[in-house]
Amino acid sequence: MSQLVETIKCYNGELVNLRYHQSRFNLARKAHFRPCNEIDISGSINVPEKFSKGLYRCRLVYTQNIEKIEFLPHLFRTVESLKLVENNRIDYR
Repeated sequence: MSQLVETIKCYNGELVNLRYHQSRFNLARKAHFRPCNEIDISGSINVPEKFSKGLYRCRLVYTQNIEKIEFLPHLFRTVESLKLVENNRIDYR
């Protein structure tokens, strides 16, 4: 079974834009795994004390259920190049 990932910005212990992540999380679960219940991710994620200051990524790995929650430092990457690609048939559902 394939796993999906939702990455949530965690700034000073607060999960940013959680309602949008919540919506996408449950829509993806319904589309790929057809569960009968919704999961409240805010009740499933507890930000550890050591991640209460600074900028981190909360990485949620899931299938029909949440498989793993981890916190990682947010690292800014240097963009070396960009390429514009046009495709009017891409479906981002």
